Amino acid sequence: MRFESKNVIILSPQAWDGLWVSKHHVAIELAAKQNTVHYFNPPIHGYFPSIKINKLEQYPEISIIQMILPKPVILRHKMRWLYDFLVECLTNICLKRLKCSVDIVWDFDVNNTFYKGLYNREIRPIRIFHPVDYNSNHEIKGRIPDLTISVSNEILNQYPECTNRLNLGHSVSENFFQGYTVPIEMKKKSLNFGFAANFNKPFIDWETILKLGKQFEQHRFYLFGPFDIEKHKSQFSATFFSKIFAQSNIIFKGFMMKKELVVSL
Repeated sequence: MRFESKNVIILSPQAWDGLWVSKHHVAIELAAKQNTVHYFNPPIHGYFPSIKINKLEQYPEISIIQMILPKPVILRHKMRWLYDFLVECLTNICLKRLKCSVDIVWDFDVNNTFYKGLYNREIRPIRIFHPVDYNSNHEIKGRIPDLTISVSNEILNQYPECTNRLNLGHSVSENFFQGYTVPIEMKKKSLNFGFAANFNKPFIDWETILKLGKQFEQHRFYLFGPFDIEKHKSQFSATFFSKIFAQSNIIFKGFMMKKELVVSL
């Protein structure tokens, strides 16, 4: 099957606005091949259930779908049957407004947010399940995906029922896994490295970041993304972070909008 001139729905646990990750890049690449892409943001809460569809000026083949579910926020956890019913109704309304059949559902959602509205239909689209975030409590709802792809075997092994699967890795060159040695000229040159992430997450490897700063003092390491030291007090001491702050070649840039990030790079 060629991924061209198809109607594709992307189900994302991350909204379009903010730091771009794999979901956003998949959407852009699909749009570049003349596919029509409908990017479903995770639902937000308001006073009345509704759907907003916003076409992007920069990427006219991409439309952002925003579901608005009624408050309270705990609806999803305390009355899941009602939450699923509302999502299903809003999904049906959205597909009618879009006036298109769905060829492919590219599913990054490991929270089973949208499955009833898309997988309980008579005309079944191809379902690509693409978990990039590990969720030990997740179980696949609805029909089994036609293809499951991920970035690690640990994630793929969580879904033994998905027999047609593929480990894409993180698109890192195999040289990094084969004892690749750094050329001597690179060791002498001063380079700038950029890391983009949510630095408030508990799995950030701060020890390695500090080690890089100390071991390669001729290079500069820029950290792009939100960071609040209060989020890490349970894992690291203030003394530890004082060592990172003392490294003049480790530079915290904080959260930046896309345009700001491009200029700073």
